[in-house]
Amino acid sequence: MRERLQEFLDHMEMVTSKELSDDEREAVFNDFMKQIQFFQNERLIHLIVTVTFAIIAIFTTLANYILQSICVFVFLLAIYILLLFYIRHYFFLERGVQKLYLYYDKLIKNTYYSDDVKKKCSLV
Repeated sequence: MRERLQEFLDHMEMVTSKELSDDEREAVFNDFMKQIQFFQNERLIHLIVTVTFAIIAIFTTLANYILQSICVFVFLLAIYILLLFYIRHYFFLERGVQKLYLYYDKLIKNTYYSDDVKKKCSLV
């Protein structure tokens, strides 16, 4: 997912920096809206997984404090390691989607599209 998001961000940088016809602009916008929705859904799923792992980490920390078992400690260590990677990946997705919002603003608010294309895409 990291590679796909980065490729799409690079693609949008290239597309928004050149002049396109109205038909090309409409196609780019429609594809952009589909892609941003995919990345938003991916971000939501990773948020749910990250919060779930955080809750498991809290309960495992409490269990480790109460039981003081080496097995619980090893499990706790594994949960914390996974949690760190999930947090790292989630924030990458979050930053990527925030960049996509900036491209959206660049496409729409900076009059990248003509008024006819905005009406076709129901943006007005």
